[in-house]
Amino acid sequence: MSRLWWKVFCVVLALGWTVPSFAADELKQLLQQLMAVPKIETAAGVTAKVLVPPGSFYDPFDLYSRGTTLWVSDDGKEEREKGGQIFSVDAKGRVSTTVGLGKLLPPIALDVAPPGFGAFAGQIFTVAFARPDAEAGFLVPNVIQRINPDTRAVTNACTLPKNAAGQDGAGGFFLRFGPDGSDFAGKLFITAATNQTLYAMTPDGACSPFVSIDIQKWGYPTGLTFTPDGKTMLVGTAQPATGDPAGPPKKGAGKIIQISSAGVVAENPFVMGLDQPCGMLFAPKGFGPYGGQLLVVDSGDFHSPVPMTQPVKRDGRLYGVTASGELTVIASGFANPTGVAFLGNRLVVSDINGDFHVGQRELPDGFLVAIDAK
Repeated sequence: MSRLWWKVFCVVLALGWTVPSFAADELKQLLQQLMAVPKIETAAGVTAKVLVPPGSFYDPFDLYSRGTTLWVSDDGKEEREKGGQIFSVDAKGRVSTTVGLGKLLPPIALDVAPPGFGAFAGQIFTVAFARPDAEAGFLVPNVIQRINPDTRAVTNACTLPKNAAGQDGAGGFFLRFGPDGSDFAGKLFITAATNQTLYAMTPDGACSPFVSIDIQKWGYPTGLTFTPDGKTMLVGTAQPATGDPAGPPKKGAGKIIQISSAGVVAENPFVMGLDQPCGMLFAPKGFGPYGGQLLVVDSGDFHSPVPMTQPVKRDGRLYGVTASGELTVIASGFANPTGVAFLGNRLVVSDINGDFHVGQRELPDGFLVAIDAK
């Protein structure tokens, strides 16, 4: 019996002593509903398979490909002032712990320093919540942590400073290293939604604002990647429906914008018509008809936290984006997909599902889906 179902069994058993059996049956049905994997619909020539079902992860937000395995950042669960873990997943969906509970601040996104990042090449960097509680993500400045994968030593590399307008560097979504050999090389870039700022970090630990994003024109920044030639940064943006970045995004107002190494935002977005674009990367040429295209997961009407007993909207999608900016739905039916990475020839999508929040929704309901394209 898994650790999750052992907990469920204990709860139901305890309740069974004091409530009628039908109530215990209803509790089981509710938990099965909350922990269910949604049915993923795919385009012709594409198949989807659950790689890791609910029960292993709380919020598997981001993925990093190591070739035959993935590193997965999970910002859920808490242990005193710490929370979250980093896991490893192989091609068969077997999960092992890379950095366990109690060592990290809750890691949202992660990336690994390339050779050009000096003495820290090969180390894991995360953008993390400063506290494992409900409001920390959008109210408290995010911390960049550095993890030595050999020793598991964790170092606070920097705390995102205020931007030029004096706003705190909170609401971190993604971080990515500039490609070696490009004009972005030697820096780690971080998106912060609350103050609509992109930050840049150098190997000496200095973090500074890189560019401010006009929330009225573009929205708040979310996902982040670079074009294959390394000349352009692509940043996902979402437009808040209520004016609050912590609230739901405005449907269809999300974009992927283009930014130069000088911090200039191009007038023409790379693509429009999204809700809240998150993880994205360019597919290898062998990935069916989508080879060479930008792949992006859109979490849809992401509104957090969802009450424990309420189902999560299944409006998340995986898109392919052509060079001309045309959107194609590759897969749909996700809850809140956030991360993408290739595991061999297969694309893996991470879905945080109900989104872990201390005292509000504490379920290990996150999962991974493998996508194959012929």
